[in-house]
Amino acid sequence: MESKTIKQMEIALLSSLVAMPEQFSIIGEILDESHFYSTKHQQFFTALKSLINNGEPVDYNTIKYELDKQGADFLFSDVVHMAGEMPTGHVAEYYAKKVKDSAVRRNIDRVLKQNISHVHDTSIETDVLIGDILSQVTNAIPINKRTPSSIYPAIAEVWEKYLDEEETGHDSVIKTGFYELDRALSLTRGTHTIVGASPGDGKTSLGACILRHVSATGKRPLFFTLEQSKEVMYQILIAQTAKICLTNLLTGQLTEEEKNKINSTAGEWSDGNIGVIDGEWSANEIRLRIKNEIDEHGLDIAFVDTLTLMKKPEHMSKDAKDHQIYNENCRLLQNIAKEFNIHVMTFTHLNRERFKRQGCVPILSDLREAGEQFASNVLFIYREYNINPDPELEHISELLIAKQRHGRIGKTVLGWHGESTTFYNIEKRRDAPPGPQEKMWNDVVDNDKKVWGGGIQ
Repeated sequence: MESKTIKQMEIALLSSLVAMPEQFSIIGEILDESHFYSTKHQQFFTALKSLINNGEPVDYNTIKYELDKQGADFLFSDVVHMAGEMPTGHVAEYYAKKVKDSAVRRNIDRVLKQNISHVHDTSIETDVLIGDILSQVTNAIPINKRTPSSIYPAIAEVWEKYLDEEETGHDSVIKTGFYELDRALSLTRGTHTIVGASPGDGKTSLGACILRHVSATGKRPLFFTLEQSKEVMYQILIAQTAKICLTNLLTGQLTEEEKNKINSTAGEWSDGNIGVIDGEWSANEIRLRIKNEIDEHGLDIAFVDTLTLMKKPEHMSKDAKDHQIYNENCRLLQNIAKEFNIHVMTFTHLNRERFKRQGCVPILSDLREAGEQFASNVLFIYREYNINPDPELEHISELLIAKQRHGRIGKTVLGWHGESTTFYNIEKRRDAPPGPQEKMWNDVVDNDKKVWGGGIQ
């Protein structure tokens, strides 16, 4: 659209507002001064907005006075010309939509022109380039401010959805398979959970357990393993499923019994819908891959292991500090969860400050430079056995809910089988007294008392 036509529409809109200032309550929800092509029209709109919002009369004199206050270079004849171009205000909304549409097109045109040189820059990976352009185009489109004032239709829709999901299972909630954790914590779509742990606590193993359970319930998980290869991740999944020693599998020293166990569980993977991806990833690359996965296969939850190994966001300067990078990546992962209506679970390392405290129980400040403000939930894996090697604690692990935006903090207890690196459900002894003896549980060595892999038998 030619600039002359754009300016004519903007003048038509402004004169309509002068004729009927009461229309501003509608127009102000459609656009603002940034949408105008002409700087003088931006200034004129700002003057009108100031007068109307302050309840002052709108005429040639007051507009000129307000423009003078801004320091805008307007003659009185300019005001008369612009304000008197159209004597009716009934078409203001029509022209407001045209002006906004023109602004959107200019923004998109600007983004594409800015990226022309990048298209020919072979040092930029294609996926990164596409993702960056899509993100910039999305940000270039102004949000529509006009939304219904009544919440009843939305409330009714939410309630109806709840009733429907009550019959078919709540699809908006991701279950981990650990029943105590699932009762205490809701992993809903559109939210982000950070899981923090120290080396040896089993963060990747926990992710593998949840991954398997999610797949077994018919949902599709995708695991980004940045810390180790996907082959190692496959071996962890095999060891957990077959209940064999992971070390024997990794070193090629499987016993005949273990080989038979693997063979007997091979059929469980034939219909599996688990996705595992390794390599180096940025948040933007993860976003693009998730979009493609959703388009091709569907997706319910994405795991990222680990946060500290994610690449620096492309838009950050080379001088950015580690904690700034981790924080920004957390924010971007949270945005991915909301944009695609999936759950994102990110694993990260804890700093060593907790080992300076008595008991060494993790707290929020132990997250290694990663701000918890960009997560709905924060979980910590705590294995007291790694601090106090008491044989009675060897098979016990606690999941601490350190933050839950829509629920309580607290803790749940899981069993831990070190050989297969598997977490499992265990039942608390009902006759155990409260206090220090709360870690007295049913014999976790007895196979009749444990549920392997977050509920998968």
